[in-house]
Order: sequence, then structure tokens, then C-alpha cells
Amino acid sequence: MPKTQMPLASAELPTCPYCRGPRGPGLFCTTCNRFNRYPNSPIVAASRLRRCGGYILELTLLLATLGIGWLIWLAFVAPRAQTPAKSLLGIYTVGEDGAPVSAGKVWVREILVKSICGALVPLVNALWIFIDRDRQALHDKIVETVIVYAPHGLDATAPSSNSSPSVLQEELDALAQARDRGAITIYEYEARRQRLLGRR
Repeated sequence: MPKTQMPLASAELPTCPYCRGPRGPGLFCTTCNRFNRYPNSPIVAASRLRRCGGYILELTLLLATLGIGWLIWLAFVAPRAQTPAKSLLGIYTVGEDGAPVSAGKVWVREILVKSICGALVPLVNALWIFIDRDRQALHDKIVETVIVYAPHGLDATAPSSNSSPSVLQEELDALAQARDRGAITIYEYEARRQRLLGRR
């Protein structure tokens, strides 16, 4: 008789070192929405509602500025991994590794890939974020990007493209465990965390 595979108990699922909830199989923790590779980073997945608001706001700005003003604005905010609407909503475009994308990739994503997807399958492209576990639209899947919410900006605490998470992540995890055991206060934890992150 073939064995039936039993579902994993919640205790056996990988847990997030930041919130101690189940991480899930996607790029983001299913409990706190932080990057699974960088759980101690302040950036989280942008909500589906914020992403929808971004679509509407982007279209409004594009029409209001007749496209020209939007393109000029994009030239200023693309180096920060943003578009005009994203700059107003505190959201950013990052790679699937958590690193902010280059200005060139912002232009390719917005002007080329997003336009093609929007022209060919506009409704599917827009609504894909509601069925995708990482809240990616079709154009995000193509260029391997995700949208994150960082109201205070992608500062030095955000992962960079040349950073290696292994050693730093181990230190951050150990620090979080010390906080959870009560060995250090939340204030000591935050101060040490900032020192570790600023070291990169």
C-alpha cells in the first residue's frame, strides 16, 4: 500500500527569524511580509492595494503631464528604483534578490516590458498581483522584479546587489535570538542591529 504524504505540521515549517511566524515558500514571509533572505531588513512587500493605487496614480500622472512631464520626472526618480507614482507612495522596484534595480532596468521595465504586457494582456497583467504569492505582475515576472514598501527609503539597511547575506544574516539571526531570550533589551537589539547593518 503506497504511503500517503502527510502535510507538515506548523512547527516543522521554516520560521522567520524576525517574527517567528511561518515563512512560506515565496520571496516574502507570509506573516510579516519581509524578504525571506533578509528578514531583518526594514523593507516589506508592497500591499496589493498599494500596488493597485500605484497603477491608478501612474496613469493619472501620465495623462496629467501629457507623458512628457512623466518622462522627465522618471529621469529624476529612476536612479532611486522608483517611478513618479512610486516616489509618492513610498514604494520601490527591487530585484528578486532584494537589491534595488538600476535606473536602466526601471526604464526597460516601465517603457518596454510593461507597455508590451499592458498592450497585449492589460487585464491579466494588472490582476496577476492578486493571484501571485509574491504580488508580482506579469511584467515583474519577465524582468524578475518585486515591489516593496519602504516609507523611509531604501537606505543603508536595505540589501545591496553586491552584499552577501550569509555571514551578516547569521549575526543578525543570533542577535534576534538573544532579543527573544531576553538576554538583551529591544533597544540594545536595535542599536546593535543598526551597527551590523551599517558595517556593509
